[in-house]
Amino acid sequence: MSGENGRDVPPSFLPEGRKSQNRGRTDVPPSFTPSTGRSGRKPHQSAASTQSGRVRVNGSPAQPVRRQPRRAGGSTRSAVHPDQQRLAGSSRSSGHYQQNAGYQSAAQYPPRRSSQTGYGYASAPQYPSYQSGRQPSGSWGAPSGSPAPVVARHRHHPGRIIARILVALLVVLLVLVAWFYIWTNGQLTHMNALSTATDDSARTWLILGSDSRADGTLDQSTKDVPGERTDSIMLLVRPQSGPAALISIPRDSYVEYKGTGEKINSVAEQNGWPALTSVVEEMTRLKVDHVVKVGFAGVKDVVDAMGGVELCYNRTVSDPFSGLDWKAGCHMADGTTALAFSRMRHGDPMGDLGRAARQRLVIQAVAKKVMSPSFVASGKMPATIKAGLKAVTVDEHSSPLTLAQMAVTFRSATGSGGITGMPVLTSMGTYIYPLGSCVTVDRTQTLDLFEQIKNGTHAAGVVGGLPQQ
Repeated sequence: MSGENGRDVPPSFLPEGRKSQNRGRTDVPPSFTPSTGRSGRKPHQSAASTQSGRVRVNGSPAQPVRRQPRRAGGSTRSAVHPDQQRLAGSSRSSGHYQQNAGYQSAAQYPPRRSSQTGYGYASAPQYPSYQSGRQPSGSWGAPSGSPAPVVARHRHHPGRIIARILVALLVVLLVLVAWFYIWTNGQLTHMNALSTATDDSARTWLILGSDSRADGTLDQSTKDVPGERTDSIMLLVRPQSGPAALISIPRDSYVEYKGTGEKINSVAEQNGWPALTSVVEEMTRLKVDHVVKVGFAGVKDVVDAMGGVELCYNRTVSDPFSGLDWKAGCHMADGTTALAFSRMRHGDPMGDLGRAARQRLVIQAVAKKVMSPSFVASGKMPATIKAGLKAVTVDEHSSPLTLAQMAVTFRSATGSGGITGMPVLTSMGTYIYPLGSCVTVDRTQTLDLFEQIKNGTHAAGVVGGLPQQ
């Protein structure tokens, strides 16, 4: 008998008085077919049993017959539960119903009126459950003997958990790095210091030590003039290949700027910082990419924030101009001692050349300690960075990234595989009127030295200075 979807429905599910639609059909289960072979009439059904609302089918116990609710428009077509429709269609095989192939007789589930469905049948939860992936043995909905679907359960693998933790830590680290970069860049003081020279293959930093004497420290000799002076000039070069180099240019070196001869330490004071950059580029034929000016008073604050640095000098000195009292050997120096160590030149037989060498030692000691893992773990890094940023002024294109690159290059240049020294000199004390005693540079040999450094072909070691006698 056909339901709403054209599928065969057992007679017990049809409303009373509905004519059979299975006339002449051979694929109806025997338990649902009248013994006479004629559909629609049941000889064994008496009038009394019909009136009482109960019917006996093939000797089975009498089952109640419920009338179906009338649909809109007066139709009393039978309503078949969706699961029964689906299962009846899926269990049809070889032209007849398989009574025992995962299909249970509808008589075992008498229709019940449900207030939820309204179709006179119990809702789906009252029938055997049909859940994807969980098929109970003997339940209807699939042929007996067929394997139950395999359920892919989600498992928390340890590798995935570790990967998620690492990703989260990486995100936090990137946020902290970005915040630190923005904060550091906001603390930097910028100045115009670069020239318009053509760029080259090497990366070059011009490091200037400026001594304003505004901090009230010593070294107030009669030969020193008040105001800001460039007492330390160092050129840090990193070629594309080969060793990095740190070359100190003596502050009394004689140079010419726009046809006028003067000492190099007074060029910036009289003509500005870009003029000093141009003079260094003309002397070396290297393009200066970045300029970093460090105040001597700031060196004192940085060393104190670090808790001191270890310095070595093999002479005993008591210099009233710089205030340095030093016993030959290596000592842990505080900020005041490190500042005097950098300034002292009257007690050094090498004069300005010896002072330039000690200034490199101070910067090298600071860089070495800052980059050591023990110092990073000591918790003094924030105070040191804050003091260092106050002591530094950079060019208009510098950033915290360029400062970090400078620190790495400085450490490489001052290590065993780097190049240190000064230009090739011809004299330490040539009198030039009206400048006085000047340091003169061998231009040809100095240009050849920096050309080799730029190309990365010069060997590591100490270079320049006075020619060997």
